[in-house]
Amino acid sequence: MKCSKIPSYARKNVVKRLLERISSNSNVADIKRFENAFRETDFGYQLDLNLFNSSSKTQLIEVASDRIPFNSMQKLIVENPTDRSQSLIIHQMLTSQLDSDRKIWKNLACSTWHSNPIGDYRQNVSTYQHRLRGSSYFVFHGDGNCVALGVILFSFFEHFKKSISPKPYYCCGAQREFMHVFNLISRQGKPELYLDLDQKIFCDFRDVNKNYSPGLLGQLFAQAGFLIYDSFSPKQKDSLFQNMTHEIMDVYRYKPGPIIYQPHPKLNEFSTHFRRARDLGFEEVLLESNDYPWKKNFKDLKDKNDKSPFFLKDIDQPVNFEIPHKSSLQFGFSESRLPSEIFDFACIFFGRIPAILTLELEPNKTSSLQIPELPWLICIDKHCPKILLNERSLRLKPSKCERFGLIGMGDLENIIELGASGCSLEIQSNQSITLRIVIPFNALALGSSQLSFETNPGTLTFSVEQ
Repeated sequence: MKCSKIPSYARKNVVKRLLERISSNSNVADIKRFENAFRETDFGYQLDLNLFNSSSKTQLIEVASDRIPFNSMQKLIVENPTDRSQSLIIHQMLTSQLDSDRKIWKNLACSTWHSNPIGDYRQNVSTYQHRLRGSSYFVFHGDGNCVALGVILFSFFEHFKKSISPKPYYCCGAQREFMHVFNLISRQGKPELYLDLDQKIFCDFRDVNKNYSPGLLGQLFAQAGFLIYDSFSPKQKDSLFQNMTHEIMDVYRYKPGPIIYQPHPKLNEFSTHFRRARDLGFEEVLLESNDYPWKKNFKDLKDKNDKSPFFLKDIDQPVNFEIPHKSSLQFGFSESRLPSEIFDFACIFFGRIPAILTLELEPNKTSSLQIPELPWLICIDKHCPKILLNERSLRLKPSKCERFGLIGMGDLENIIELGASGCSLEIQSNQSITLRIVIPFNALALGSSQLSFETNPGTLTFSVEQ
């Protein structure tokens, strides 16, 4: 049975859905206080990015690649009208803005969020080495917990302002009811500087108690994402999500768990929890030590004489997105072309939106594609029951609205792998189909103009909805 109307997600907004999901959870009595605290920061605009809207407009305005209104657009469509594949080169702009410590921290905070990652980088080094070495982390993700964000902040400074690197520190409550990683910069004759990507705080260390913490909305969004993930049936989860995602989500099942996930968290109590944890002592997170296997695993990927962090080592290398001839790449949502599962993904992994590569496949003809990141989904017209992908026959699962056939991250596990140059796909169908490859993309970095696009003149066209 086919849907007779537009999926309900098309009239929604990612942020509003997460806020509604938290409000409907009896564990959080007053989400408005957490939301208002975040909106009062320099980053409140992140909640209002049009990229988180499901677009309801139809008018597209063509723009030049260097005139894209990233901070106001709802959707961007890049089309390749030529007869051969063309490259869209994506640059991160973070390394071009190194004026001050605060400016560096703020640009990084504009591009990141405490949110559910697809997997734990510490347990999945073979995959995450390719995301964390170059600019892919900022282009496609910008996610993680306080540990990951503390490591990212330290590594960025180490590569570009080593003389004043903010060292990461870890503290923990007596019952593990509160845990946090933060960064400190020592200053001669002045108080230490406290930098916190996870909670989006930059202040004197002595003032941290009165500033903590507007960023707790991130933890609540992550928990809401887990609840959406958990609404899928076991069979759907196995198809849609990788094993490493299941492992990440299982963390939310531990009871009682951190206080932010326990019943009725109160915003004004967390500075006290943080102070008590620090009073018990805090220790530096030393990336070059071998105290945890993940540190050694990442360190072993470098030259033995290289003392700089592995993370972001090649951040200045841009991402190359190949757009096949007569195809398009869309950033953002579309009312009629997407199954609602994609909106669910954008809520589960907040901060990311879909980048959808759409192309037409001829029957019984193999199409070779190179994409820069593992896809969330492969989406195909419902009438096609299966495809051949990398010499493996895959049967499509019906989407919720039954208008599409889907191949999820779980289905793709062990069939495609993420390498230094992305993923290679060989796709074939016995009939003509419209193929949509849905890749996560960092809406926070895009909407904050921390990314730029480059292409050869006269090859690709850019159109936006605002």
